Amino acid sequence: MKKKFYAILLIAILCFCLMLSSCDEDVAGGTMSTKQETVTTSDLNNGGTVGTSGDGTPSIEEIPDDDPRAEVYKEYVSFMREQGEEAKGYSEWLDGIKGTDGITPTIGENGNWFLGNLDTGIPATGPKGEDGQNGQDGQDGKDGQDGEDGKDGVDGITPHIGENGNWYIGEVDTGIPATGPKGEQGEPGQDGKDGQDGKDGQDGQDGITPHIGENGNWFIGETDTGVPATGPQGPQGETPEVVIDGMTLTDVPYRNVFDPNSTVVGKLNEEGAVDDTNNKFITTDYIPIVGGQRMRMRVYGAINIGGGTNAVCFYDKDYNLIDNQSLSMAEVMRCLNTECAYVRVSIHYSYKDIFNLYVGDIILEKLEYIPFGTYRAYVSDGKEKMKLVVDGDSITQGVKPKGYNGLIGSMSYIDYVAHELDCELINFALSASTLALPPEGGSFTVTPLLERYQNLPDDADMVYIAIGSNDWASASITLGDFSSTDKNTFYGALKALCQGLKEKYPDTLVMFATPIKRGDKVGEMHPQKGVPNAQGEYMVDYRNAIIEVCEYYGFPVCDMYAKSGINPWLEGDISNLMPDKIHPNEKGHRMMARVCLNDLLGYVWEKPKDGYQ
Repeated sequence: MKKKFYAILLIAILCFCLMLSSCDEDVAGGTMSTKQETVTTSDLNNGGTVGTSGDGTPSIEEIPDDDPRAEVYKEYVSFMREQGEEAKGYSEWLDGIKGTDGITPTIGENGNWFLGNLDTGIPATGPKGEDGQNGQDGQDGKDGQDGEDGKDGVDGITPHIGENGNWYIGEVDTGIPATGPKGEQGEPGQDGKDGQDGKDGQDGQDGITPHIGENGNWFIGETDTGVPATGPQGPQGETPEVVIDGMTLTDVPYRNVFDPNSTVVGKLNEEGAVDDTNNKFITTDYIPIVGGQRMRMRVYGAINIGGGTNAVCFYDKDYNLIDNQSLSMAEVMRCLNTECAYVRVSIHYSYKDIFNLYVGDIILEKLEYIPFGTYRAYVSDGKEKMKLVVDGDSITQGVKPKGYNGLIGSMSYIDYVAHELDCELINFALSASTLALPPEGGSFTVTPLLERYQNLPDDADMVYIAIGSNDWASASITLGDFSSTDKNTFYGALKALCQGLKEKYPDTLVMFATPIKRGDKVGEMHPQKGVPNAQGEYMVDYRNAIIEVCEYYGFPVCDMYAKSGINPWLEGDISNLMPDKIHPNEKGHRMMARVCLNDLLGYVWEKPKDGYQ
């Protein structure tokens, strides 16, 4: 508002000055007319006067009534008269207004407008007006350029903790403790991650192995620790009994370890692996056993449907194959290797729900299926049982004849004997076993009895050995004679076995059995001896060797060759007792059992609980 006011004022002053200049020019060289008279320039020069109206102003006829400039002109004329000068005529005055540039006003030191050196007395600034309303904020200007970085300041003094625990700046004690007051105990933090295992330390020096001294104490070197190596005698424990009808029921380690739900399709091969292309068989998982432990295979309520030969493989703790056996419906098997830890068995798939694989040495008269993992029990009269240890070949093991159509799982002749004697039977017999060793550089599929008899239990009360049939049938074993010491001959191996049994069982009954006749060899039939083997030797020659050597060592002999009642050279016996001319059927085993039992009864009496005297 102030700026606008000063601008209007300045323009008015300029217009006024221009009019004055123009009036001077008109008066000097023109004429001026009024309503009463016309004044010319010559009149003014000759000293004439301008006519006046009744109010003392020149007559200005030519000025229109509505011309706003008339008032200004009148002021002009009055001013000129006051000065004693003549005024210009109106037309001249108008032309004078458009004359040369006038003097530009300036502001003097006193703050007034000046025209040249003339102080107009008019202040260049008007009185202070009222504050105007605030205008709208203008747009932010652009950011200026960053200034240069200032110089680094001088390093300050680093605070430190004094001996009194306060913060110090230089040598000045601030009085402020470096540690705050003790806070409340926080909650336990989460366990940190386990650190990496440290490196193994170096092996220490071997210590002194403690030993038991003559006084029964533990010694470390020569120092008697005073600690007895054995604790005090504890009280005798009680044997729990379950009585049924006045007789004791005893649980025995005789359980079914065959799990029908843990089998795979296929049959074990010679390498101990499963051949899954043979889909008529199923194979068990690895079943834990102990080396030398006796196992019995049973199939209940089924007739042999020609499933083929079963396969059994034994493995060590690292599942490496130790031994494999191909058993035709074998009932008893055993691995004599002490490193044996597992067994696997392949059976015909149709036996899956009726097959039992027992671990244990108890023989039962009743044949009944029990579920996987359950135990059998037998009824005992409380008397200590004698232990009958048996070894031999497939017939004593219980293998039935090829093409056998009887009840699978029926007992072998030695099972019947043990049952009748009410003794504990431990049967180590193996199918295809010989007594004699193979020739140098050769091998047999089954370990010969001469190499495994040392594994028989030492605490046997009776030992029964039935061997010789496979020695006669082998093409790599010869008979020899009584003077033979070569263990590849039957005589030499038999003498070595008898000597070993004498040393192993110096006061135990040991009985041998001669092999029964067999008729599977093809050749010229001798009327009394049958068909000879590849060396021209007859089965009766092996029978005679057993009788001769056992007589020398004082061992009794059960002469099955002469007394079994089985002769496969006769057609009637073939069909009735020995269909494959090698292995007796159920009837044949019962006949052999009677002969064996009759001979053993002459040497057996009830064993006292305190042992034999």
